[in-house]
Amino acid sequence: MGFPLRPLQLLCERRKSIIESVPKFLTSLETSPAAAASPSSFETGHITTLRIIEPPSQPVTESPTTLVVNNAPSPPQPPKPHHSYRLFPDWQTSYLWYDASSQHAAADGQVHVDEDDISSRYPALHDYYFAWQEIYESAFEKQGCHLGARAEVFPDAHERAAWEVEGCLIACWLALREDVERVEYRPEEKAYLIKGDGVRDVLEGFLKDVDMGLGE
Repeated sequence: MGFPLRPLQLLCERRKSIIESVPKFLTSLETSPAAAASPSSFETGHITTLRIIEPPSQPVTESPTTLVVNNAPSPPQPPKPHHSYRLFPDWQTSYLWYDASSQHAAADGQVHVDEDDISSRYPALHDYYFAWQEIYESAFEKQGCHLGARAEVFPDAHERAAWEVEGCLIACWLALREDVERVEYRPEEKAYLIKGDGVRDVLEGFLKDVDMGLGE
């Protein structure tokens, strides 16, 4: 069946300045045998490319003639941090949290990722991320939810779907960073656990859930 395009089309209609070519990207994934091993791009207004790259099915090996033998010991490399994140909306927060298994959370007990940390750690994501966050903040306050109103944040189901899809793409982008082990994305009740080698499968399952929720 492949990727359902309706949720992505809703996103493109509502966020034209952010994402221009998601359907084209997904079509290339379904039709090109080599697509899983090559970078494909979401063209964005704030980020030049938002790539989802699947690893090749076969390991890449180098010719013996290209190997260089160096007997000198390599200097020890400091271990890279491996963050585990949780991404979900919570009014007047950054929406990004450390999972309990994250090195950062284990080191100092901090679970909320400050906005300054997001900006400095992922500068290419800054405008894209906080524009997405602001959509929810504005809708939350417009519905009076910050005053205790029990109203839907997004009365329009299509608007909610577009916002949730954009959040999932952010979670996928984060999951593919070298310093990230995994991202749990929870736009509502159901959580989606995203890891670098399983981005495509989780994204496909998420889009199917959104499409089913929209009905006919």
